Amino acid sequence: MKQIEIYGVSKPQDGRKTNEDAFAIIRDEPPVVVVCDGAGDAEQSAKKVIRNFQGLVRQASAMEYANLQNWKSWTGMLDANLLDGHQCTFAAVATLADRIVGVNVGDGKIVKFSKGGSIVTLSYGSSKKRLGSGDIEPFPIHAPIQRGEIVAVMTDGAWTPLSQQRIASLFRQKIAVHPADLPERFLLEAGKHGRADDMTAVLIYY
Repeated sequence: MKQIEIYGVSKPQDGRKTNEDAFAIIRDEPPVVVVCDGAGDAEQSAKKVIRNFQGLVRQASAMEYANLQNWKSWTGMLDANLLDGHQCTFAAVATLADRIVGVNVGDGKIVKFSKGGSIVTLSYGSSKKRLGSGDIEPFPIHAPIQRGEIVAVMTDGAWTPLSQQRIASLFRQKIAVHPADLPERFLLEAGKHGRADDMTAVLIYY
């Protein structure tokens, strides 16, 4: 598989300067994407989760990322670190050769656009319980990936205003739009009637 490309964008709710969402693109081997939506505290809880996660996986190998039990352990530690504080969603995926692996905690969404034009919501069935609740149900992400496919990792502010059909239509614009510009297209479409929430979208191009 050729070198993957990853681009993301995040925008605050209309009328606000602070953004409770945060994301990170970890350009290591393997590359990892993390998207978080914190509740309150001017994005600090989301940034705290990302910092803590980066510390946990700093020396992680591809084999360790491939083990879904490790993702469960990592999210358990992240959950414990937020107890009695502001809660936060957590959606993260690592790219391992011909597949992606990861986890979803909360109401973020992870979607794959296949070469044939179909959409699969990889995070379908996730619990809405967030990090910091002390009662999380980490939802495992494990799916094959092929050259020419796209994976989007989004907070609820970005995906809630968009129908599945509209998401598919936006994915199909990849032919006419530079990859770096497509996440912006997602947020523009999601916020065309106003941004009622913070919005974040990170797209991974294979």
